[in-house]
Amino acid sequence: MHSRNANPFGESPPQPRSAQLRLALLPAFEAAARTLSFTLAAQELFLTQSAISRQIQQLEAALGTALFERRHRALALTEAGRVMQRAVNDSLERLRDAAVAVRARSGPRQVAITCTPGFASLWLIPRLTRFTAAHPQVDVRISATLEVLDLARSDIDVAVRFVPSSMGQGPALFEEEVQPLCAPQLLEGDRPLKNPADLAHHTLLAADMPYGEALTVDWEPWFQVMGLQG
Repeated sequence: MHSRNANPFGESPPQPRSAQLRLALLPAFEAAARTLSFTLAAQELFLTQSAISRQIQQLEAALGTALFERRHRALALTEAGRVMQRAVNDSLERLRDAAVAVRARSGPRQVAITCTPGFASLWLIPRLTRFTAAHPQVDVRISATLEVLDLARSDIDVAVRFVPSSMGQGPALFEEEVQPLCAPQLLEGDRPLKNPADLAHHTLLAADMPYGEALTVDWEPWFQVMGLQG
């Protein structure tokens, strides 16, 4: 014998709207849980501190439990608050992943490349027109800099850097041929440059690499090839 109100499919009856979770309250909770400050959360969301406090109170009332411990000039998450924070962060991460996937399907694919200014101007950019003509669906973005970027944080897909082969990561693209040069005036004068050994009477120029990295071009290997000592 069944009750008149029993659900024949065994499903729970829908919750009244007043008992459902208001998603509009979650941004305030996420910001407050991350910063542990209603004031900072308010600044981030361009709301007042009292508005953030009211939204947290409404969320706690809907859940029937406290999410924060209100201490003197400090906030701390309760166990329920930590559970909610993990759930909200997981949901936001899944939404971000979904947004990236949707953008990838709906628009041109972006490929971000970081390389040195010399590589960009002398090799990459002259070939870019031919590449984009053959692959119009790929949007190439170039960051020409000597700074070593964090690939994940900067959303960089490909990095090309000029380093000694022993320090490189990934496949080597090119080798380099280096030869010394001088101004024409140095071929004449009191101590003209007639042969490599004459460099001992002149000032040699060297380049400083950024961030204390090892030199990619130095005099010493050339001296060894030329059989010069000291």
